[in-house]
Amino acid sequence: GSFSEALAAVSDATCQQCPADYYSPTIGAGSSMACVSCPANSSALPGSVVLAECICFSGFTGPGAMGPGACSACAPGTYLRSVPAPATCVACPAGTFSEAVAAVGDATCALCVAGTYQGLPGMTTCDACLAGTFSGALGALNASTCQQCPA
Repeated sequence: GSFSEALAAVSDATCQQCPADYYSPTIGAGSSMACVSCPANSSALPGSVVLAECICFSGFTGPGAMGPGACSACAPGTYLRSVPAPATCVACPAGTFSEAVAAVGDATCALCVAGTYQGLPGMTTCDACLAGTFSGALGALNASTCQQCPA
């Protein structure tokens, strides 16, 4: 997590930490080139030593303690339940939808509005009741909530 470019140094006062969002496992590094950038969409504190200290941004999932690789955004219809990562993206429940990318928390999962339904988790839209039918239900799970218009 540190390096020193000084020649003939007599103390560790010449050692500099790798900056934020970088890490270095190299002992005795003589250049800032030993500091390696964290994967995309992640960050680390100054002086970080290993890749596992690079933590995914909120709404992203990936390496952290899980190993090397870039952090990727939670897809629409999903959200990150807890931060910091590593964590897995969770599907919005049936009867809801979300168009948000990299969502944090289930507040992004909106109930299907009246006249629509969604029976599957992790969806980005709700299905509309067919012509000639209606539904006043919020968060409806299936087409059976759509009632036929009276004669």
